[in-house]
Amino acid sequence: MTHKTLGRSLPMIVALVAAPVPASAVDQAPTSAQFIDMLGVNLHVNYTDGAYARIGNVVQAMRFLGITHARTALPSLRDGGFGVRGSAPLASYLYMAGAGIRFTFIAYPDIDRAVGTARSILAARPGSIAAIEGFNEINNFPVTYGGMKSDAAAILAQKALYAAVRADPAFRTIPVYDLTGAPPTTDISGRADLANGHPYTQNARQPGPSIARGYTIYGAKPGAIPMVVTEFGNFSLPADWPAGKPLWAGHTMLGVDERTQAKIILNGFAESARLGVRRSYVYELVDQKPDPTGRLTEMHYGLFHFDFSPKPSAAALHNLTTIISTEANYATHPSASPAILSLASAAPSIRSLTLRQPDASVVFLLWNEVPFWTWSQSASNPLTAPSIEVTFRLDRNPSSIRVYDPLNGPSPQSVQANGRTLRIAVPDHVIIVAASGS
Repeated sequence: MTHKTLGRSLPMIVALVAAPVPASAVDQAPTSAQFIDMLGVNLHVNYTDGAYARIGNVVQAMRFLGITHARTALPSLRDGGFGVRGSAPLASYLYMAGAGIRFTFIAYPDIDRAVGTARSILAARPGSIAAIEGFNEINNFPVTYGGMKSDAAAILAQKALYAAVRADPAFRTIPVYDLTGAPPTTDISGRADLANGHPYTQNARQPGPSIARGYTIYGAKPGAIPMVVTEFGNFSLPADWPAGKPLWAGHTMLGVDERTQAKIILNGFAESARLGVRRSYVYELVDQKPDPTGRLTEMHYGLFHFDFSPKPSAAALHNLTTIISTEANYATHPSASPAILSLASAAPSIRSLTLRQPDASVVFLLWNEVPFWTWSQSASNPLTAPSIEVTFRLDRNPSSIRVYDPLNGPSPQSVQANGRTLRIAVPDHVIIVAASGS
């Protein structure tokens, strides 16, 4: 990334259409475990001049989030590392892998060295690499390859990287992600297994439309091709930033308060899964360095502050993964049978994601895709949109209905149905609904 300018008893079956969802549709929904495996975080392990030098804190922060997938640059095994920042030793990466973190490694254009370095890590820690990614934002970081420095050179290098990875038995089951920042294309054959995008939210808007547009550079509709999102997120305003004053990273990036940053991240992860994105990586784990002036926007994308204290976004993700895992554990309890819950009415702005449980019952995520920030060139403030009520039908009386708000904590609010009807108020960010049959 560079400076941006531009879970007692069985839950009831849940259907998120006007009539109960056919079994085939539920069968196609991701499981709770699969959804958590779709969540990733960007790190800068290679930076040794800031927060990422504290590798123990990095591992602890990842465990707090309940996320194992980390995207970072491949380490340099040569003296000098990554220029003025230096490079973390290989031991740092091996320590993280030993703690259960799985890497998506961004390659560098020295293809033989990149593949060799990745092979060394994989040999030392089998299973530690989830993916190899092509070159990062070539529009911002032009690639030199074959004596050329251009988009064409970067694409040639990407094809060479893909061929080298696919030819190496060590990487037989490891996918290659496409490079980012390249001109639009409808064909990634011979250069990547999955398309790739950086759909940053523009001017503090809901992330859904930006994620959907991420498919368009590959000439496809959401879900039509296998795709990953290797960066998304938003920088937060410094704690002492003047209330109501805009802070811009550029003409399309706007700082938000920490609660709104959490909304963007929760909704972004859920929206990506809803649209068929295979895995998404929020940018980034921790604010890289202190910012005494309060004006370095790059230093405020973290889920954690520089001292590793959690922002609301880190707490919300911790709550999200805790809730989903807890509900998945509920689903293995033999004391109740599932019941059908179907959506009777919902406004067009309501978005939903169904997650299958181990017993084939489901829970679901709901959010209202409406503006949550207002701004002009001279003012910028959170916008509190009213929640929208949705109505569900139940085919039997439930023993328990649980509604969780990850922004407010991991504990559920108990909700009562009115006979066979259930009404839930859906806010502008992800909530989780689960139920148990009688």
